[in-house]
Amino acid sequence: MAIAIENPITPVERLLDKSKDSEFVRDLRDRIDAIVKTELLLGMERTLQVKIVDLTINTTLDNNFTGIVALLYEVPKVRIPQHTSIRISLI
Repeated sequence: MAIAIENPITPVERLLDKSKDSEFVRDLRDRIDAIVKTELLLGMERTLQVKIVDLTINTTLDNNFTGIVALLYEVPKVRIPQHTSIRISLI
């Protein structure tokens, strides 16, 4: 499962990024992603009712996007409403 999140960068991160201490900002974002990862993994498993084998999170400060890739143990049994922009494709 792949998820893209727009505008995840906090105002504090934007302010720090302007200070040009990119290593500090990158470390801060990596720590935020690591903290969120555990909660996100548990929430996704609970919602999808499928075990998640692995979860990767990466945020780009330049483009202000977070990408999340979850490797699911099996295809979840979810019902998608007819009028939605969600796309599911099996690879």
